[in-house]
Amino acid sequence: MASRPVPSFVPALKGCVNILPDSIERDWGWLPSPGSRDAADLVIREPIIQEFIFDSCGLNDACVIEARKLEDHTVYVIQVSVGDYQWLVSRRYREFDELHELLVKYYNVEKKLLPPKKIFRSNTEYYTSLRKVKLDQYLKRLIKTFTVPPLELLKFLNYMLYDVISVTQYLSSKLHSQCDSILASRGYISLTPVQVYCINRRLQIPVKVNCSHDEGDIAQLYDLFYQLQKLKIAPALNQLVTLTAQAEVDLTPFKSLLSLRLEAVEVEKCSGLEMLYTQLNCLEVYRCKSDLWKFLLVDSKPLDGVKGQPNDHVDQKPDDMLGESLNGVAELTESLIERSCPWPHLRHFVFKYNNLERIDESLKLTPYLEELDLSHNVISLIENLTELTQLAVLDLSYNQINRLDQLSSKLGNISKLSLAHNLITTLEGLKKMFSLTYLNLSQNSIVEIKEVENLSSLDCLEQLLLKDNPLTSVNDYRIKVFSSLPNIWKQLSLDGIEATSEEMV
Repeated sequence: MASRPVPSFVPALKGCVNILPDSIERDWGWLPSPGSRDAADLVIREPIIQEFIFDSCGLNDACVIEARKLEDHTVYVIQVSVGDYQWLVSRRYREFDELHELLVKYYNVEKKLLPPKKIFRSNTEYYTSLRKVKLDQYLKRLIKTFTVPPLELLKFLNYMLYDVISVTQYLSSKLHSQCDSILASRGYISLTPVQVYCINRRLQIPVKVNCSHDEGDIAQLYDLFYQLQKLKIAPALNQLVTLTAQAEVDLTPFKSLLSLRLEAVEVEKCSGLEMLYTQLNCLEVYRCKSDLWKFLLVDSKPLDGVKGQPNDHVDQKPDDMLGESLNGVAELTESLIERSCPWPHLRHFVFKYNNLERIDESLKLTPYLEELDLSHNVISLIENLTELTQLAVLDLSYNQINRLDQLSSKLGNISKLSLAHNLITTLEGLKKMFSLTYLNLSQNSIVEIKEVENLSSLDCLEQLLLKDNPLTSVNDYRIKVFSSLPNIWKQLSLDGIEATSEEMV
């Protein structure tokens, strides 16, 4: 029998994966981050993980429950059971055969244990069902044969994709040679919520995994996460990953973070922000279906003594205590401001695709913001921004804003404002926005050219976008717009194009 490196095992651990097969390696490979603003971004992608994740435990059973005919071949659906958990794996007969060859070669499994393909020459339903039964018997024999299932069998059943220790071992092996370059790069490292959960859960498992390769050093993995400054947490591409109710996306291991991006992470399952809010300078939240205050009111200490809240609620989370009470948000925000500023270094805040209806008072806790992006929500009113005295860039595009009343008193001295794709009909509220250099009003409901006259006193304005408004269909639209702005038309770019010589005349 050929020699074979034996993987390390621990008590109650059926398998520790150090090297993944080629098919899984392709799924878990390094990929550029989609839509990334930085070419140095790194993504660690994984195949879909079901709504559970568990610590290493016994492999109970594996049953072939279905023979599914596809266009040119048949796949056999295997139901794997570990403890109280189950998942499905689809395999062709060819993959069974490849597994069997490895088991025969390295583990002295009887060659005749797997029914040979030539027995099933016909592709009729009867023979397909017969093969299903024989393959089911084969798997059951394998599970009974091994006290500790071999690595090849665990990979065949996708065991490592659902195991806390295996996930962290995989991350460690992938990141071992990349640590220095990751820390030196300007890009994000991207993990899934399940990977973050496994990273934290692994710390609670009192076992030591012996590894024959340096790249499996778990301590080095946690040292990397301790020093990491940029982190993105998002589900695997095109896959919905749901953790159990007990599982949290805990940010505690990432103690040096300066930039954090969360995508499709339930705020109720996200913890550890209270350890980071005093140091983060960039926070981005996408598709989390949440309100602003659920992220920004992270310091629970000031809850003690807030009017209407008894002291025994001190350790309660803000969302538990306040529910949807807007008065409670305002009250708690004022209490926090009196004590300290919870976000003293936050300069860049993105909160997109969150179905946000209201800009609540919690933004007062970010007085040093320079860039704020609240686009792609359902906001109807611009409010609670007066405390952001250093705000320079504001994006409120793709919302439901229809009024711009006295905007200068609400926004201060911002230089770039995007209000594209809203319901705006009049520009009177922009009259005193003297510091604006860029204004995007595309895709609104502005009908009259005379509305543009409200911008004539904005001496710093250099870029104006009005495309896809009804007024653009007016004859000589560009000439009439430039004529409405006699003081600034020479410096102005309209819809990305500066005035031509004909338009100047």
